[in-house]
Amino acid sequence: PLRAEDLESLKYLPIQILYTYDLEIRKKPKLFAKIFQEMASLKELKVCNGGYSCYDISMATLKIIAPFVTKITTGAIVCPDRTEFVEQITKIDFPKLKSVSILDKAGRDYHYYPSHPRKNFNVNRKRRFTLEDLQLMNDMPVTVIRSPE
Repeated sequence: PLRAEDLESLKYLPIQILYTYDLEIRKKPKLFAKIFQEMASLKELKVCNGGYSCYDISMATLKIIAPFVTKITTGAIVCPDRTEFVEQITKIDFPKLKSVSILDKAGRDYHYYPSHPRKNFNVNRKRRFTLEDLQLMNDMPVTVIRSPE
């Protein structure tokens, strides 16, 4: 992925589309937002992880880059609780947002036992959007709802 410094050196190229998985955006989201502002040709910023959770971004990062985001895939945003996710994302202003793809999947969570660190383990827990969650997203341009295969 491109570091902010690398993208800054390319900002005068006629780059029209960027994907968050191609950027090390989690480390310096404010610098990336500044660079996006200076990219005259940038038309689309797509929040997606390319199938790898190592490219997921936080809700805080999403808030910083929101003015430039045109497409969101929900699976690319870290938030273990779907109801909290919906409450937070619906409060963010996305002036250029055209499409939201809801990836309704089971996730992998960690159980943490502070008194027994060796007993920490992964467990699959379904993190599904409820009908109420989806209704709260009514004002967002939801174009795709995809369930697990």
